[in-house]
Parts: sequence; C-alpha cells; structure tokens
Amino acid sequence: MHYTSSAIEEGLSHDDWTVRFKWAKNKDWTPTPEQVDIGLTDKDRDVRWIWASRMDFTPTPEQIERGLTDPDRNVRWQWTQRMDFTPTPEQIERGLIDVDIDVRMSWILRTDYSPTPKQIERGLTDVYLDVRLVWAKKTNYTPTPEQIERGLTDPESKIRRMWTKRMDFIPTPEQVERGLTDYPYIVIEWLKRTDIAWTQAQIQRGLRHEKQEIREAWEQMLKEQHNQKTDALDISFIII
Repeated sequence: MHYTSSAIEEGLSHDDWTVRFKWAKNKDWTPTPEQVDIGLTDKDRDVRWIWASRMDFTPTPEQIERGLTDPDRNVRWQWTQRMDFTPTPEQIERGLIDVDIDVRMSWILRTDYSPTPKQIERGLTDVYLDVRLVWAKKTNYTPTPEQIERGLTDPESKIRRMWTKRMDFIPTPEQVERGLTDYPYIVIEWLKRTDIAWTQAQIQRGLRHEKQEIREAWEQMLKEQHNQKTDALDISFIII
C-alpha cells in the first residue's frame, strides 16, 4: 500500500497517541531518518517502544544510547533485543545491573560480548533465581572451582541441576558422592555425565537404591557403557 508523505506526517504528529502508535506499527512504509528520530523521542512510552521494535532503520549511536537509558523498562528491554548494533562496555555493564530484572535477563542472554570475571561472579550470586539460572546456562566463560562448588551446593535444586549438566569441568569425588544423594532428577543428570569413573560401591548402592527410577537410571547407564565398550571392541577387530 502506498501512503503519501502528507498522510504519514499527519499520522506521526497526531495528538492521539494511539494514532501515532498505529503508524509506527505499520510496516508498509519506510520511514526517513528524521521520522525515525521523531518516533524514538515520542512523549508516549508505547510509541517509543514500538519504534524500537522496527527493523527497517539503522539506529545511530545517539539513538541507541538514548533507547538503552529510556526511563521506561519496556523501551529499554526492546532495545536490548536489537542485534543490529554492538554495545559498548559501558552499556553492557549498565544493562547487567539494570533495576528491572527482565532488562537484566535480556542483557545476560545476548551473545555478542564476553562478560568480565566481575560480571560473571555478580550474575552467579544474584538474588534472583532466574538470573543465577541463566548465568549457570551460559557457556562463554570458564567457571572457577569456587563457582562450581557454589553452584553444585546452591539451595535451589534448579541451579544444582544446571551445574550438574555443565561439561566444562571435572567434578571432584566429593562432589560426585554428594550429587548421588540429591533429588532423583538431579542424580539422573549425574549418571548422564561421561567424565566420571564410578566406584563399585557407588554402582552397587545405585542398583539397590530404594527408588525405582534411580535403579533404572543406573541400569540404563551401565548398559550404555557396556554397549560402547562392545562397539569399541568391534571397531578394533575391524582395524586389526
């Protein structure tokens, strides 16, 4: 659909914010740089938010900075969703400590920066469970032994499970033994790991566990290990 310049200008400057919102939401026309700037500085937060979601313009550094510091949380969040700019270290740091948890979460989930050790530690000790959980899932950093131990002993079982699933560290015998006494669904995650040499005592205890789901998980894990060894032997015979 073709719109005249006068119709667009009238819509973008209309007194009723819902009219301005509808024009901003309409993707059937391409705004000029001047129109973009007018929309991004609209007095109504919903209009600024919908403009921030448009991907038919390349924002300037000034527009990016203004959007990331907008007083409205939804506008800030929308700008963190854009991947057409590379944030500065200052913008990243500010975003990771934003007062709004959704904005913080959005910054954590971005993959176009490498967090500093300070940012990692702060994220892993955040008071909010969801924030700690997302940081535990991130794989673009190497956790310290202290962070691993803290994660495996976190009061929240979701955090412990996520750390159990990480394969970028070798757990200590103490961590493994402690993990085998956790909730069944966490024990099962421990049994999925391929970097643990199970002791006979652990195997026997697992096969005699009071919970059927734990016994079955041990049986399944041992069966898979046996099959892998058998496959390896078959391949060696072929090679010989």
